[in-house]
Amino acid sequence: MAVNPTVFVRSVAPIIYTVPSGTAILTNMIVTNSGAAAATFTLTVSGIPMLGGTSIAANSTAFFDLKQVVLSGTVISGYGSAGLSFHISGISYY
Repeated sequence: MAVNPTVFVRSVAPIIYTVPSGTAILTNMIVTNSGAAAATFTLTVSGIPMLGGTSIAANSTAFFDLKQVVLSGTVISGYGSAGLSFHISGISYY
């Protein structure tokens, strides 16, 4: 079984990512708010909120340590205010 460091998502909101074959672990997430006002976002895994209505100050970045196991076919979604960017990384097992 190969173990691979993986970038799952690197995009502006909204994001939708489906885990391909195998198992993965979401390890870290960075959310950046490039807007002039505070913004909120929600991150869901299989439709269940992991971070719901989380606020990010204007022109700032927040770092999250996740350690969440996800299986093939799991859908990861992130949405929120304009100006938000997501970077989600982890480890894939194939």
